[in-house]
Amino acid sequence: PQIDRAIFLSSNSTNRQMIQRLGRILRKKEVLSDAYYVYCIDTFEEDYAMRAKEFVQDVAEKVYEEEY
Repeated sequence: PQIDRAIFLSSNSTNRQMIQRLGRILRKKEVLSDAYYVYCIDTFEEDYAMRAKEFVQDVAEKVYEEEY
């Protein structure tokens, strides 16, 4: 099924796990999906969330460029 929004709550995962989670929201469609990260500030989760955000943006840009 196609989704328009993803909310990530996991504070610890590998790049492979993140790619698997993103698979559904990165599928080709007319409107881009939104991804949200929920994390606690001033904890290790904040650093992880920032790195995950950069990784997701890089992957999404590559997928978008290839498919559109």
